[in-house]
Amino acid sequence: MKKLLSLSAALLTAAMIGTGAAAQSTVKIVDDADLFTQTQEEIYTEMIDQLVLDYGVDAMICTTDTLYGTEISEYAADTFDEYGCGIGNDRDGIILVICIDEDDRKVRMSTHGWAKEYAFTQYGTDRIIELIKPFLSDDKYNEAATEWLRLSDEFLAAAEKEAPYSEEHKYLTTTDILIKIALAFGIGLAVALVVCLILRSTMKTAVHQRNAVDYVKPNSFSVTKQRDIFVYSTITRTERVKNDSSSSGNSSQSSDFGGSEDSF
Repeated sequence: MKKLLSLSAALLTAAMIGTGAAAQSTVKIVDDADLFTQTQEEIYTEMIDQLVLDYGVDAMICTTDTLYGTEISEYAADTFDEYGCGIGNDRDGIILVICIDEDDRKVRMSTHGWAKEYAFTQYGTDRIIELIKPFLSDDKYNEAATEWLRLSDEFLAAAEKEAPYSEEHKYLTTTDILIKIALAFGIGLAVALVVCLILRSTMKTAVHQRNAVDYVKPNSFSVTKQRDIFVYSTITRTERVKNDSSSSGNSSQSSDFGGSEDSF
């Protein structure tokens, strides 16, 4: 059903924007901070158009160097509304806002409609922000925007298959998978080592005896006279250890929108 809606929305012309709720915004990139080239903006627009065709979900990327004293969640919501982002009666859509204010460098992903209610759980938006944040911290804005669109595609694809990413169905990167494999191998190796040590310990039949008499063959030695002679003594002193103990000890948003944000 979603794909039928998306195909219909993609075929609408710009002249229909004001005539029906199914229309989508023709503005996909608002680069007020001038972070992208014209070519990059064209690539993002093509990727967003594909999201619309595949999933019926609109998308926007907005950059700014100031939030004008508002919260980034409010800024994202206002931009979403101002440019008419969203498809269908529920205005299904997502928006990424990147603010490069020297005193307030933040990133926000907001979701609306089906994107909020099903495709992107709170876990989902948190995870996406987590994955694009390293690019933003290194001022790699093109990489961040491209990765955001790629991840959005993967999360929407999972939702279309009725298996949205969540705490129960986590999104794993290639690195995450390799770490899991390494941990599994390490645990297996540790278990094998413990088993080998246990088996080795059971093979010891000779046990050290504290008294010399234990090494004497029975009835092979006869003592006719014995006495105790004090030869030497050993005194062991252990330093007393002193006790020296010491002790040490997201987001504001309208209920119409979901999403996550973070500083970078």
